[in-house]
Amino acid sequence: MASDVAIKGDEVQDFRLPSDETFIHDMWLTYCDCQERRLLEYSYLLIETAVSFNSELQQVQLPQAEYSSLPIQDRIAIRFAQSCLDKKEFLRVISFFDQTAVSKQISKQTPLIRFFYYYSVYLHLERNRLGLGVGGVKYAKDRKISIARYSELKSALEKLADETDPYLIYLLGMIYKRLYSYSQAQTCFAKAVLLLPRCFPAWYELARLPIREYDFPSIPLPNHWMKILMSVEYYLYRNQPVCAMEQFDRLPIALKHSTLIGNYFSAQIFSKLGEFESARASYEMIMRLDDQCMWWRTAYANYLMSVEKSNESLAAIAYESHVTNAFSFDTEMVYGIYSSLYYNDIQQSKAVLHYRHALAMNSDSAQAWTMLGHSLQLMENSVGAMFAYERAVERDPFDVRALYYLGLLYQEHKKDVFALYYLLSALSLATDNVRIADRAHRIVSRLSDGTRHCRVRLSEQGLTRDWFMSICNLLESMIH
Repeated sequence: MASDVAIKGDEVQDFRLPSDETFIHDMWLTYCDCQERRLLEYSYLLIETAVSFNSELQQVQLPQAEYSSLPIQDRIAIRFAQSCLDKKEFLRVISFFDQTAVSKQISKQTPLIRFFYYYSVYLHLERNRLGLGVGGVKYAKDRKISIARYSELKSALEKLADETDPYLIYLLGMIYKRLYSYSQAQTCFAKAVLLLPRCFPAWYELARLPIREYDFPSIPLPNHWMKILMSVEYYLYRNQPVCAMEQFDRLPIALKHSTLIGNYFSAQIFSKLGEFESARASYEMIMRLDDQCMWWRTAYANYLMSVEKSNESLAAIAYESHVTNAFSFDTEMVYGIYSSLYYNDIQQSKAVLHYRHALAMNSDSAQAWTMLGHSLQLMENSVGAMFAYERAVERDPFDVRALYYLGLLYQEHKKDVFALYYLLSALSLATDNVRIADRAHRIVSRLSDGTRHCRVRLSEQGLTRDWFMSICNLLESMIH
């Protein structure tokens, strides 16, 4: 079985991929786990992959619900919690469990009830955090209150020291992530997949931890096919398409070419490698597999804008997104990208409006912040653009576009040291980008040839003349 753990000491043994039946079996079990717990952002991805991977669904035996053996009172409580979460009535779930004295005897409850109680508290805090707004004194005050409440929830979960439910441990990892304690979040996610090797939410979050000095593939984790799949996501997130392709080639042909996630990964890899015809073919395959699916459309619109600059294709994908779901995050993003193609203030104002609507639905999207910053920059609103790019980098430190444009803005404001920092950060993620190297080289040359007073101030910050010379030589080799 794919779920077997093969760890010896601190080293992971060699691993051969399981049969297609095991892939399907794991996907369905994980889908049922996520669906029952209302981890819908993961369950949607799993069900779409499982359906397209194996159309003969009558051959798959779905497991019984986890709570089928529980007392009737517990089953009613879980059903009620699921219904309230579907309607985003998080406080109602918390109030229901408080009235039934669940919160006072939480350690004695079943793992599923414990998860629903703490997950409802977490979602309520998340909704408050995402609705804080941006900037200002009130924002700073509300942010402190939000962090304090996350800390209280973290302390409550940490008291369950003997906790063995992988999904509750995953939830503790998400709280650590919100508190910017990434090393502790990593520990929780790793523990979750060690307890349950098919715990897809923990694998996904492990692959996307925003830590620079972090090597996901080398972590001693279960030998499971999800590790290979998420290694692709890890390398794509860090803008390393060659390494992503190496991991992608290890996946079964059916998973790579007959599923939405497989074609989405291949399109992303080919786009970053500059193989645009292959990328377009992968996007077209996604449309043939499921033309109503929404989550990949923002990436496709970005591809059409940056590579093909096709108004007609973008207009078509925007219209299709509107027909499929007019009030979704992806529809707003696609419309914003379409408006961004026109370099005039009226269309850019429309783009800004769509990006703001998208951020109202998901203010954690680094891509939405980056696109908002780009439109504001085209409208010559440099202060607003700088704020948006900084929010993007805060959420995704590997966003090359946000780092690059932030460097340009600091250069315009004659803050060369800040500009150089962001440009070199972008260049470390896109080492073959001559344009970024050229911009950084100009700043380095200007700073190294500065006045004596300027050189003294720079040396106080650790930027010596020798450092400038070494960086200058390195950048010249990149340019030429």
